[in-house]
Amino acid sequence: MRSLFVMDPLESIVVEGDSTYVTMRECCDRGFSVWMCTPQDLFSRDGRAGARATEVHVTGQTPWFEPKASQERELASFDVVWMRKDPPFDIRYILTTYLLDMVPETTRIVNGAHGLKLFNEKLWVQSHYSDLQPPTLVSCRTDQIRAFVEQQDFRLVYRIWLMVQQQ
Repeated sequence: MRSLFVMDPLESIVVEGDSTYVTMRECCDRGFSVWMCTPQDLFSRDGRAGARATEVHVTGQTPWFEPKASQERELASFDVVWMRKDPPFDIRYILTTYLLDMVPETTRIVNGAHGLKLFNEKLWVQSHYSDLQPPTLVSCRTDQIRAFVEQQDFRLVYRIWLMVQQQ
């Protein structure tokens, strides 16, 4: 089986607790062919999606990843394409999903383009299972986030993505 992981660069992966690393390693341990690329490595030529992809052997010890030389491959040449790139959900992310839409049905897509565009990982859960969540706020407004944090009487785990635009 040939798998392609569309992901962050290998050098940015912190293997402790990283589910992409664990999945890649499991594939290698089972003798499967493992390849990786970043979203910037994806392209379309003559109506077919492709990638400048790197075959990589994943191990359980440093250096963790043993990459080979990159080469251009059609995404249809893989049995599975794993979309594992962490957001931000920006125009590059959207363009990546459009390229994944071009992959023929003979290749399985894990975290497929349709679902990524339709179901935001934070907001979908909040809108469908809010009764199962602690108090939650998703906002771009710093004042609103600060007020929310100050109102809580328990420890918080939070991430803040701020988009600063030059005026």
